[in-house]
Amino acid sequence: MIKITDPRIPHFVYAMFPRMVRDKESLKRLDKMMKIGHDNEYAQLFFGFKKEGKFITKILNYRVNSDKNVIIATLANGFRMIMPFTLLPTDDIDRLIELLKQPIVVSAKLVKENLLLANKVDFGTRKVSTDIAREILEQDGISALLYGLGLKPKWNVFLMYLPRILGLFKGYLSREHEIPIIPLYITELSNKGTGKSTFADRIAQCFNYLYRGIEYLSPTALVGDARDGSLGVAATYDGIIFDEADKRTFQRKQMFTELIGFLQTGMEQGHWSRGKGSRPIEYRRYIHLMFFGNNTNIPVAKNSRDAFIQYWGVDGIDALVDRMTLVEINYDEFYPDNYAIHAILPDHIYRGLIQVLQEQIKKSEFSIELPSRLYRHALNFKSVLETMGLVIDDTLVAQIITGNKSVTMLSVPYPEKILKEVDESKIKKYSEESEVEEEKELEKEVKNE
Repeated sequence: MIKITDPRIPHFVYAMFPRMVRDKESLKRLDKMMKIGHDNEYAQLFFGFKKEGKFITKILNYRVNSDKNVIIATLANGFRMIMPFTLLPTDDIDRLIELLKQPIVVSAKLVKENLLLANKVDFGTRKVSTDIAREILEQDGISALLYGLGLKPKWNVFLMYLPRILGLFKGYLSREHEIPIIPLYITELSNKGTGKSTFADRIAQCFNYLYRGIEYLSPTALVGDARDGSLGVAATYDGIIFDEADKRTFQRKQMFTELIGFLQTGMEQGHWSRGKGSRPIEYRRYIHLMFFGNNTNIPVAKNSRDAFIQYWGVDGIDALVDRMTLVEINYDEFYPDNYAIHAILPDHIYRGLIQVLQEQIKKSEFSIELPSRLYRHALNFKSVLETMGLVIDDTLVAQIITGNKSVTMLSVPYPEKILKEVDESKIKKYSEESEVEEEKELEKEVKNE
C-alpha cells in the first residue's frame, strides 16, 4: 500500500510519485514544492528571493489568450501563470481539458509581481487500476467500497455510507436514454461526528472534487468570469461537495440564492454559462454535487425533501431539490471509529472500483409511475443498487426517493453474504502488489531537484 509518511502532503501527490514515500529527502523536496504551489505567503517569499523554481500546484481557473497563444491560469497559491501553447498537448482539446483539472508539476520564473511564466509543465494524471479493482470485486464484492475507505464491511456502516457512495455514480437522464451520463446528486443531513467530513476529504482528493462551504463559492468562482474569460470550478473539477448545508445564516442564504440558478441548469443540462456580450462564459459538462450537513435544525415535515426546502426557504430551492436523486435525513447514532480498520486501498484502486461498477450499470425496470424527475431518480437508485447486488422492492425504492423513508430502511436477507468479512492483511496485499515497479521520469526530476 502507498504508505503516507508525511501528513502534510496530500494523497494525490503520492499518486503522482508512488515510489518516493520511501525516500525522506524526496519527501522534503515534495513538501517544499507543495508549499510553493499552495501557500501564498511561502510562494511570495520563495519567488521574492529565488525568482524561479519548480513546484506542485493545481489550476483553479484559466482563460485562453489566442492572440498570444497562451493560457493564463490562476494557481492554488494565488499566483497567475502564463503557459505557452507549446508546453501543452493542444492537438487533443478533450484531453487537454481533462489534464488541466489535474495537479501539475511546473518549472516557472517570476516575470512581475504575482505573475509567473512557465517553461515546463508536467501533468499529474491519475492512475486508475481497473484490473485490480475487478479482481477485488470478483472476490469481495461491494465490501471493497467500505474497506477501501478504512471501514469494516458491516450492514449498518454500509447504510450510513450508501448515500455518500451513490454520489460517485452516474445514471440515466430519462427512461428513454441508454447511456448513464447524469450524476446522482445527493444531500445527506445526519448527526455530528458520523464521518461526513472525513469521507469528503478522501473523495475530494481521490476524485478531483472541490470540498467547500456554500458561502465560499460565488457564481464567478463556480462558473467563471466573462470579463477575462477565466473558467470556474465547474470547468476544472469533476465534483463539488458543499459542507455545512445546515448552516443558514443571512450571508449563506444570500450566497446560496445566487448559486441556485447556475446549479439548477448545470445539474439538469450540464450547461454552465455566465455573462453576455461578445465573450460570455459557456461550456457543457456534468459534475457531481453533494450537500452534507448536520440534522440539528431541520424542521419536521411530511418528507425529507420538503424539510430541506422549508429549512432554506430561498427562491429556487424547490427546483434544486427536485433535481437531487436523494435527500437523506438520518438520525441514527453512528461512530466511525468503532468500525475503523488500519488499512485502506490507495486512491487509484478505489477509483478503479467505482469505474468498474459504473461500467457494469444496466438500466433496471421500475414499475411505479412517479413524476418525471422522481421516476429518473428511482430508476437510477435502483439500477446502481442492483449493480451492487442488492435487489430492493420498488415500493420501498419509491418511498426512499420521495423522502418518505430513510435509506436506513433498506434490508436484505443475509447481508453478510453481500458484505463479506475481509482481513487487513489481504487489503495490504492488494495495495503492495499495485505499487508501480519503475520510477516515472517525473519522480527522477524531483529527486534531482
